Amino acid sequence: MSGSRLWFTVLAVLTALWSAVGVVMHLTDDYVSSPDEVLTLMNETPWLKSDGTTSKGALRANHINAVAQSLSSLDFEQRREVRDSGGELPDRFFESLNADEKKSYVDRTVQKHLDAVIKGFNAMSPDERKNIVGRMRRDVRGIRGNSKDAEKMIEADQKGLSEFLDLGIEEYLKSASTEEKMRLAPLIEDMLSRLQGFRR
Repeated sequence: MSGSRLWFTVLAVLTALWSAVGVVMHLTDDYVSSPDEVLTLMNETPWLKSDGTTSKGALRANHINAVAQSLSSLDFEQRREVRDSGGELPDRFFESLNADEKKSYVDRTVQKHLDAVIKGFNAMSPDERKNIVGRMRRDVRGIRGNSKDAEKMIEADQKGLSEFLDLGIEEYLKSASTEEKMRLAPLIEDMLSRLQGFRR
């Protein structure tokens, strides 16, 4: 095979390979996200941008859906980055939703983690559960970060962790309100990452 023919073959293979990569990137574009993308979507929420602006119907639903999809594709560290660098924006976005929208949003962004934690806890012995919750109790300040409401949230988290043990995590999480589930999201994500580490 001559040198020019070899280069032609290599070029053809590389072109086919990059075309395939391009197709895969295009097909998966909706499933790839970043903390910046989530915060940008939240910041572009029409009804948050100017007072008195309301969105209804498909436009509103599509925007909420885009935020939920973008957030749910992040890993735990990226979600923490959204909370840490987003300031009040994530809370403002959530609080701007009506009751049905909040439930749908939590179902899409938090509920699967709640279900996984319940399943993980049910597979553990009482002593193992107590150890995990005990470690979380010590680390709760780091989980909550430095938000202005951190102290109040830490106090509520400590109370919630006690209820996890007293009531049983499944009962506690199943009876929690939508707002409570959203408030617990950082703890749940941390607990799930600990459970995943525990199983390794």
